[in-house]
Amino acid sequence: MEQLLVEADVAVCRPPVAEDLAARVPRVVRGRRRKRAWAAAVLTTLVSVGLAIVGVMRVIPEKRPIATDIERDLKAIQLEADRHMEAAAKLEAAHPVRNRAKWRSSVLNSEVERAAMGLMLEADRIAADPALRATAVEFYRQVQAELPANSLTGLATQRLAHLRDGKDL
Repeated sequence: MEQLLVEADVAVCRPPVAEDLAARVPRVVRGRRRKRAWAAAVLTTLVSVGLAIVGVMRVIPEKRPIATDIERDLKAIQLEADRHMEAAAKLEAAHPVRNRAKWRSSVLNSEVERAAMGLMLEADRIAADPALRATAVEFYRQVQAELPANSLTGLATQRLAHLRDGKDL
């Protein structure tokens, strides 16, 4: 049997073995380790960046609070009312004295009515928000105190009474 195995070994060629195999194996192992280390570093970096983005997205609010929008609208309405009052004062100064009473009864009253209506509408809108009711009260008081008596001043008095009693409008 041994003889048969020896003859089989002689009949078959020896497998080719590179002469630098002993030096090449450690190089290949080191290269594979480097690739694995780079892959781990890249994966760790990507996960860290992803988690950082998710963390930042949770911190940044998606929408601005409604209160700042309402306050901006209130300021815009107040500026518009001031412009109307300035225009009314300029028109009143430009007209001769003889026509002033007639003009005051028509144009000025309509401008005052428009300003009062704007304040009342805005006060009604913001009175629904409990955090802004103090601002609504100030608007109602402004209509009641600073404008001539008309149906809107009576309505402002009524709305102030409702807000003082804690009732919703």
